[in-house]
Amino acid sequence: MNNLPILDFEQQILESVALNPVTIIQADTGAGKSTQVPQMLYMEGYNKITVTQPRTMAAISLANRVAEEFGEEVGKSIGYKTRFYKTEKTTPITYVTDGYLLSKYNEQTCLSGEVVVLDEIHEFNLNQETLLGLYKKELEKNRNLKLVVMSATMDSKRISDFFEEAPVIEVPGKLYPVEEFWEPTMTTKSCILKYFEPGTNMLVFLPGKEEIANLHAEIKEALKFVPEKGEPCIFELHGEMSYEQQKQVFGHYDGGKIILATNVAQTSITVPDIDCVVDEGTCKQMIFKNGIQNLEVVDISQADCLQRKGRAGRCKPGKYVLCSKIEMSCRKQFEVPEIQRTSLENFVLKLAAMKIDPTELEFLHNPDRENVKNAKSLLKNLDALQEGTITKIGAEMEKMPVSARTARMLIEARKYSSEVQGDMAIVASIFENPDFRGKKFRIMNDDASEECMQSDLTYQMYLIKQINAEWHALDYEGRKDFYKNRDIKYKIFKNILQAAKDIADKLHLKYMLYQETSDSDYQAIRNCIISAYCDSMYAFETSNRGIKYEGNDEVYRKLDNKSVFSRAWADIPTYVIAKPLDLKIGEGWDRHTVSLITNATAVDLEDEANFQRFKSMMKCEYSYDRYEEIVYRVFKVGDTEVRREETNLVPIFEEYRDWFGDWRYRIIVEGKEIGTMLA
Repeated sequence: MNNLPILDFEQQILESVALNPVTIIQADTGAGKSTQVPQMLYMEGYNKITVTQPRTMAAISLANRVAEEFGEEVGKSIGYKTRFYKTEKTTPITYVTDGYLLSKYNEQTCLSGEVVVLDEIHEFNLNQETLLGLYKKELEKNRNLKLVVMSATMDSKRISDFFEEAPVIEVPGKLYPVEEFWEPTMTTKSCILKYFEPGTNMLVFLPGKEEIANLHAEIKEALKFVPEKGEPCIFELHGEMSYEQQKQVFGHYDGGKIILATNVAQTSITVPDIDCVVDEGTCKQMIFKNGIQNLEVVDISQADCLQRKGRAGRCKPGKYVLCSKIEMSCRKQFEVPEIQRTSLENFVLKLAAMKIDPTELEFLHNPDRENVKNAKSLLKNLDALQEGTITKIGAEMEKMPVSARTARMLIEARKYSSEVQGDMAIVASIFENPDFRGKKFRIMNDDASEECMQSDLTYQMYLIKQINAEWHALDYEGRKDFYKNRDIKYKIFKNILQAAKDIADKLHLKYMLYQETSDSDYQAIRNCIISAYCDSMYAFETSNRGIKYEGNDEVYRKLDNKSVFSRAWADIPTYVIAKPLDLKIGEGWDRHTVSLITNATAVDLEDEANFQRFKSMMKCEYSYDRYEEIVYRVFKVGDTEVRREETNLVPIFEEYRDWFGDWRYRIIVEGKEIGTMLA
């Protein structure tokens, strides 16, 4: 620890913090900024130091590391606070997620001696962007607050200008040289086999969990035919793994190790003994386009490549291999900030609760105005905003630790029984987490009722209760490989249970994990789901395109293959509300978009209450029945019609000759031609 480069800049850092409201530290990967700067500030006498991290894993692991350097148990002088995990008592140094800090912003009282350290700021996620804007505003009136902004790779000049020429301290970080290689024609597997040496440690960056699993199998098989490479341990590393599983990558293995990782290893976890980094130069990103979330594999920026390169060279000389057709110099310098590529409803709602219009707050990167407009429109539909001001419902939604739509479901549940409200806590947790089911998922007893099967969300809730009951019924031996044998993603499943309990506890709801749900309650739960997705309805398309749905965006969308409605043609509902999702898959000429709907829930438009709820979002046309002499109002979703009788409209008939000389009538209702008929 004594040779960490950041320690040579201790006096300069402390003087800058003492003399300036904002200090920017650009310290290369490996310089020691995340562990040492908080300790410097504490030893200088600052008594409340809050350090943000983008991910829960990073906040907890850093707190444990610094506590170890203090020679203490975590929770004494060093603590952590995240959405679901926290140390009990208040500590002088606290590592938090940036989301947690933002959620507590209104509760803060900025005291003398307080320092907020915004670490890994280069990610520029929504929370970080908002915190930068809020603290800039706070610093104008509170000179007791000190802000330190840190990253290895960031546009330090832009941040300095944002804070009125705040000082920038640049700290070199490489303890050992890292040699760079570019392999534009080789596959990732070939690069691994070329650069791996027996007894060394390799970190491989891949875009997602599926790519990791596929490459793991390929490498394991390929190494059998290359005996000179030895038998390294191969580990997977991604956000769905438990902390215990992730800890395996830190071990020493005589034959060496190959770690196949997502960008969770870019900033959240540091494995210090890496000899070689192989980088595909991509990551998966959620991008918001035209109101639809798109999950895309994108090329990372130069800054991100440098972050990944910095994973090597910490304890010894290293290598960085960019295995991509796009070389470093051809990549954009920095990533597109999240505020400019994602949906903004929670962001707008959070600011509305603070009585701030996002168009009035100064941001480092300005959000897209159309996205802000769409977010405001959605919040208005959810009864959260009225005339730009937060409503009582909106204020309650903002306090909930879930997305805006999920919060609206929970509020709607208050119209029903305590059992429905308790079940909605589980549904909300499912909605907030990835799917816990693997490709080969199975469950022993699947006797879900017809009412349960009218929604993907209620069916998943049923499965969670069944899995939990099945696990508790087993003895110790039976539980050992329970989740693995059923292809249940253990960490996600446990996160869902934990989140459901936390939501139930926070909102004082009945916890329904151990109780069955009645059919009448399933109906009520569907109504709650519908209340949050009243702007996202799709109609079944009866063409030869297979099981597809069309919405007002005029895009044909496939059902997610895990949907309850994918099972049998006869069970397909005419109308569903669902979450649209676009997946970009394949490479080169084979790259294409798969348009899906996920978490579908059946909607009965024969029910008048449902019809009235959806009427405003459906296209309205008129139809005249010449035999009944009645004008019908026709509501359309895509090409599918819902016909309603309208008795108070009288059409006007205008006579004319058609191209063949026959006399016809134009049928005009409310000034618009709705059709023609023979005279």
